[in-house]
Amino acid sequence: MRPFLSHLMIFALLPLAAVTAAVWRADGTTDAFYLRFTTPKASSKIIGTSRAAQGIRPDVLDSTLNDAGWDVKTFNYAFAKGISNYGPAYLASVMRKLDRSRTDGIFVLAVDPWCLDMRHGDGDGTGWSEDDKPVASCIPVAARPNLEYLFTVYNNPILTILFPSEQQRSDMVLHENGWLEVRIDLSPRKVAWRTEEKLKEYRANAIGSSLSPFRMASLQAMIDSLAPYGTPMLVRLPVPAAMLAVEDGTMPHFDAVMERTARSQGIRYLNFTRLPDHWSYTDGNHLTANETGKVTTAIGEFLIQSRQEEGAP
Repeated sequence: MRPFLSHLMIFALLPLAAVTAAVWRADGTTDAFYLRFTTPKASSKIIGTSRAAQGIRPDVLDSTLNDAGWDVKTFNYAFAKGISNYGPAYLASVMRKLDRSRTDGIFVLAVDPWCLDMRHGDGDGTGWSEDDKPVASCIPVAARPNLEYLFTVYNNPILTILFPSEQQRSDMVLHENGWLEVRIDLSPRKVAWRTEEKLKEYRANAIGSSLSPFRMASLQAMIDSLAPYGTPMLVRLPVPAAMLAVEDGTMPHFDAVMERTARSQGIRYLNFTRLPDHWSYTDGNHLTANETGKVTTAIGEFLIQSRQEEGAP
């Protein structure tokens, strides 16, 4: 009987040991979001969707600002379109992730028509389209390991964490500072194909799309909530001319609205879309990893110049 019980215990413990190993193995290759819910709270943040997640590097922003005498350590808390659109869920998650012990933070809020567009039901009292997404459903934002995320949000069987595919390991790395580095084939043929597919997707999204007053109110609430803890700013990241044409056709007055919003909130707006083809892109929507440093440096220099114009030390 004892040998049987011993074997039974071993077989019972093996799955538990495997799950435990998977929980502790989870890292920046697990998926595009997990690591953001495991790192410490941050006093300076990058906020937005996947353009910001891939396009703005905290390490470069920190280096640019720290060289000018600032004391910042930035975290990229941007996710993806349809997940971190401006709304109550994202605002609540951003504030949970905020280190409130400081009041000199930097908050880069990336904006574009797709994170502020109207979706069915949004803001009408029936809920928001991202209410079942990670920023809403995962309450702990600084737990490691984050069991709630792994067992309620993670889309794959937990044991797959122990055996990530080679493609998963090579195509994407979510860094400890929240920057999502995407490493994919940048041959002209591949980029052209991805760009056309992305344009088809966004042209379909544009049908019936309009600027949402509810999401605009949420953007303003985000600015108001962060302002006591530092300096918010708005940034519109670059996109290729073809994508910009889709956006301008969908919301032709978008930049004017952002400029008015920035003025009314007493903050700055930096618009990169005036030189849409000055940059290189992976898919007609996201900057290549090589370009992210240049864009981020420009954001840092803009912040420094803005502070100098305001006469601040």
